[in-house]
Amino acid sequence: PCPGEILTCVKLAVPYDPADPDDERTLEVVFGVKPAAEESQGMLVVAVGGPGGAGIGDGALYLESGRFGEELPNSLDLVFFDARGIGLSHPLECAAAADNYDDASYTMDPESPAGEAAMLAAARTFAEECAAEMNEPDLLPYLATRYAVEDLEYFLEQIDQKQIYLYGESYGTQYAQTFAAAHPERIAGLMLDGVVDLSLTGEQF
Repeated sequence: PCPGEILTCVKLAVPYDPADPDDERTLEVVFGVKPAAEESQGMLVVAVGGPGGAGIGDGALYLESGRFGEELPNSLDLVFFDARGIGLSHPLECAAAADNYDDASYTMDPESPAGEAAMLAAARTFAEECAAEMNEPDLLPYLATRYAVEDLEYFLEQIDQKQIYLYGESYGTQYAQTFAAAHPERIAGLMLDGVVDLSLTGEQF
């Protein structure tokens, strides 16, 4: 059981880089599953927001609150997951660096040139301190969305699930679009809520 015992946790050792067969390094990624209460009509995978949202914890809250109603849990197998680097999936955090950044940026004025420069400097310091606090420089480059979607593909291969309904919310829409582009044959239906437009740059978005 996952924490809270609403979902069943499935732990998989996934490669750092699925595209590099010579790289034997792995990390543990965790999926939370709730089988359909009645005869299953398919599988719904939920990608939550963030980046940094813990899907297994959110999924348990969604099910407890009745957010999915009664029909979906009755007729579909539901899957939530903690993406690599988050929650139960080899979590990486930098609480001290985040506190330092919050303290430094609280009084800055981004509307003035001096304030903008100070905020940029504080952001650079945070990035450096956060990476140092995590202290896993070899793993950090492999936490990008394009690697995380391959963890879902590996999970589906292991359970021999041919197609899924994929729901993404906020950042999860970026994840869902990236997965659908990489593995269109897996998609029975795609639902995007609060869409990240991947044709725009970060500043344009």
